Amino acid sequence: MRRSEVIRAIGAEYRADEEDLDHDRGDRAAGRRITCPLLALWAQGGLAEQFGDPLAIWSDWGDRVSGQAVAGGHFMMEESPHRIVSLLTPFLSNTSRNSEPFTRGGGNENTIF
Repeated sequence: MRRSEVIRAIGAEYRADEEDLDHDRGDRAAGRRITCPLLALWAQGGLAEQFGDPLAIWSDWGDRVSGQAVAGGHFMMEESPHRIVSLLTPFLSNTSRNSEPFTRGGGNENTIF
């Protein structure tokens, strides 16, 4: 934390949270939903579970939500890499086979992609 650019970057990340929240509120008010497949993974017994059922929360935002808790903490990708890969691989394989090609513009204005 001695380098000023590190301190600036950390501050910018936290300042962006408020902007993200404003965007989320706008999307919710406009009825926008995530329509692509969504895989939610969270640390088992971690902070995400204290706010309720993560799948139920993400299902409020998305139409095709799947996922589960993974052993590990804040750095679960480093703590459980094989488990993460075992969940990501079939999700990405199934998604690429079962999804329409992505095109920008001309789509449903109530879709978040």
